[in-house]
Amino acid sequence: MAMMRLAPVVLMVGMAFAVGPAEGHGEADWIRTNPATSYCCGPTDCAPLADGQVVEERNGWYVVPYGQHFKQTDPNVFPSTDNRYWACRYPGQGIRCFFYPQPAT
Repeated sequence: MAMMRLAPVVLMVGMAFAVGPAEGHGEADWIRTNPATSYCCGPTDCAPLADGQVVEERNGWYVVPYGQHFKQTDPNVFPSTDNRYWACRYPGQGIRCFFYPQPAT
């Protein structure tokens, strides 16, 4: 009888180890773990921007789907660590932090 009560617990523990470690934010975990940008990222706030969604301007960038302009000197603009554009948004609102690819050297 005691074994029958213990079986679900053993099964759940086994499943937890079988799944493996989980990343907190998947691809965006580098944003969350950087002390300078951790405030940008909630569990589903940050995502890469697709090709064509960002237009380079003379002094910065225009993010087409959100209608927002950013300059490199803006306080919530940061270089990306993976050579992609990223946007971290307030839920249902505009972009909170913008990340741009660093130029090739």
